[in-house]
Amino acid sequence: MNPRDAITRQVITDEKRDVALNLRKNQTPAETLLWSKLRASRLGGLHFRRQQIILGYVVDFYCHSAGAIVELDGGIHALRQEADAARQAVLENAGFRVLRFANESVTLDLKGTREYIVVFCNVEVRDGHPLPSTEGGRGIGGLERGSERDVNDS
Repeated sequence: MNPRDAITRQVITDEKRDVALNLRKNQTPAETLLWSKLRASRLGGLHFRRQQIILGYVVDFYCHSAGAIVELDGGIHALRQEADAARQAVLENAGFRVLRFANESVTLDLKGTREYIVVFCNVEVRDGHPLPSTEGGRGIGGLERGSERDVNDS
C-alpha cells in the first residue's frame, strides 16, 4: 500500500478525531516550539500537519510529500518503549519514515532538530533505508548536520 493512501482513504472515528483535536489544544512545550517552526511551510518549504491520524495512531507531525513522521518523546515515553516500538514498526511497515526526538533535544537544540528534519524529509530513499537509524530519541545517528535548504532561525 502506498503510505499516502493510508492518509487519504482512512476512516476516522469521532473518538479518534476528538483525541487529535485535544492533543492539538494541549501541546507540550516542545511540540509548541517545534510547531512554530514547522507550520505554514516555514521549514524549507515542507508542509507539515500536526496531530495527524495515521492507521489509527495520532502522530505528532506529518509531512505528506515526504511520507515522514516526526515524533517527540517526553518522559512518559520511557515507560512506553515497547508500545512505541510496536507503533513505529506498524507505521514503517506501511511505508512511512519515522524520526524521533526527545523533547529536550528540541528545546536545547532547536536549530539542529530543524536541520535533521529537513535532511530527513529531503533525502532520497534507497533500498528501503532513507538514513541511518535513530538512536535514543536523539535524531539521526551519524548524520552530518546541515542542508542546502533554507533553515532560518526565525
